[in-house]
Amino acid sequence: MKNHCVIGEKYLEFLKFECENRIDGACAYCSSYDWVGPPCTEATRPFPDYSKLPEYPYHHVSVSPTILNGIEREVDDFQPRKRIKQLFQSEGEAAFKGEKLQESAINILLT
Repeated sequence: MKNHCVIGEKYLEFLKFECENRIDGACAYCSSYDWVGPPCTEATRPFPDYSKLPEYPYHHVSVSPTILNGIEREVDDFQPRKRIKQLFQSEGEAAFKGEKLQESAINILLT
């Protein structure tokens, strides 16, 4: 799993031959079974298209960025569940009380 999978909080993607990037050459399984077609790469994860709000659609996979502000995007960077967890860890319960709740919800969806 650790040599072939990209794992996030609610995300898992298996990549054959990913072991070549993580250990010395391909593992025994990848070496024994040929791959039909070009080698796989990670799937580009969804990226919000803020220009089409309030529908909140996502960009097509072909134009979704993999690097944002010079940093490679995290596996589940736009997953609302992960963002809520991060907000709770940084601000505690106060982030979800009173007027702060609406502000927190907007920040989770739009940032």
